[in-house]
Amino acid sequence: MTEKLDSCVITFGCRLNTVESEHIKNVLKDNDIDDVIVVNTCAVTAEAERQARQAIRKLKLAHPERRIIVTGCAATINRALYEAMPQVDCVVLNEHKYEAQSFLSDAHAGVATEGGPLNGHAGVAVECENQSGGPQNVNKSSAHAPAAPSNALPMYSPRLLPQFEGKSRAFLQIQTGCDNFCTFCVTRLARGKSISVPLVQILEQAKQFTDMGYKEINLTGVNICSYKDEAHSLAHLITRLLSEFPEDVRIRLSSLDPCAIDDALLGVMREKRVLPHWHLSLQSGDATVLSKMLRRHTPEDVVRVVDRVRGVRPEIALGADVITGFPGETPEMFDNTCALVERCGIALLHVFPYSDRPGTVAETMTNKVPQPVKVERAKRLRRIGEQILRDEQHKLIGQIVDVFVEKDIRPEHDKMNEHLDGFGRDENKLYTGKTEHSEPSEMNKNLDSVGKDANKLYAGKTEHFFHIAVSGDDVPIGRYVKVKIDGILRTGWLCGQQTSKS
Repeated sequence: MTEKLDSCVITFGCRLNTVESEHIKNVLKDNDIDDVIVVNTCAVTAEAERQARQAIRKLKLAHPERRIIVTGCAATINRALYEAMPQVDCVVLNEHKYEAQSFLSDAHAGVATEGGPLNGHAGVAVECENQSGGPQNVNKSSAHAPAAPSNALPMYSPRLLPQFEGKSRAFLQIQTGCDNFCTFCVTRLARGKSISVPLVQILEQAKQFTDMGYKEINLTGVNICSYKDEAHSLAHLITRLLSEFPEDVRIRLSSLDPCAIDDALLGVMREKRVLPHWHLSLQSGDATVLSKMLRRHTPEDVVRVVDRVRGVRPEIALGADVITGFPGETPEMFDNTCALVERCGIALLHVFPYSDRPGTVAETMTNKVPQPVKVERAKRLRRIGEQILRDEQHKLIGQIVDVFVEKDIRPEHDKMNEHLDGFGRDENKLYTGKTEHSEPSEMNKNLDSVGKDANKLYAGKTEHFFHIAVSGDDVPIGRYVKVKIDGILRTGWLCGQQTSKS
């Protein structure tokens, strides 16, 4: 007896992978392919790959009757590694993960042999085992050297998504691939050059999402600032979407390249339906490190952009991706990164200790930073971000803010119940500011009555993308509601009570 599998597609990595996994689910459903588990991998860090390999081993152990098919960025750039895993039946490259034949059990389905490339496109597409368990006759030599995809096939699906399974907000893909050459990044190797989804397809998909009732649309891609369809830039696209959307639908942007933020994009931020949350692809706050990374911005550029957007939207919350311990990073260079994060008030940090990625320039660089140093720097930077976040959250206490409600919290099956430890039951675990309150208060009594009834507690995010636990009766999921902020949980979540629907 194997454990229940909630989904036939397991996703690692970014929102773009989430979009692509939904397309894969629909390919499997439309073609009655029900004997597979597809693992959609991420290659951004070595840790992401380790987690995927661990999941593959566990999935095969729990579901030996299923074929394990691996796709995504890690499978594309490091194909030989996944082919060598005994649990893996088939590897599908990024270019072919929307094709039904890539997932069929027929021994020759989706296989490009030396004698005949798949669908007329050159190169090896996938490798599957034949019925006797041995590999097909394919050219394996090409599997060991990473190379950028030829983009022979579009790296986006031309089909519309009917829904997002289990998601209260919709992710709208507008672009994929990248034209930059950052020395640490494998994305270009895995996805090829930047390709924008045609405007007409985006508008059709957006209408389908809003017709289905989605109230928050997240624009996603590898580098959405590079969006270009004829005369339409990212700012033009946002303006067009706002004109098409109902008034109660809001737009959230994904990661932004600081050097590509122009006057037009700053201008659309004046529209209140564009949520006040930016996540910057920062990577470092030191000029020398940024130069070695071949990033196109300087620390001064970041400060200038942050000051300008705060002039337009003072309430904006900033996040950023940052790498610690890039080859050659000295203590002084790391201190510069910490100083920039503090100067810009970046509250939502995604911090990654540097890891070599196959086929990148940085992999060949000397003067590598020892792993313990990289990890310790990451911890220090996260602590700085946590303090900035706490200070930003503190400003919201007592205010009524818009909150997007994601789901109700049911401890019997939701891992989020760990965030409720002490919520309303132990006043020592509740913050109402920068210091803890140990004396019972009227607020704590109210929270106590909520914390004992999980059906009246909901998880969501403020428009700034801060986690929050919301109390109230019949709070609508997938909608914005007005919430009065009461305090901050020790776990870092805000907490508050619904006052009305937004």
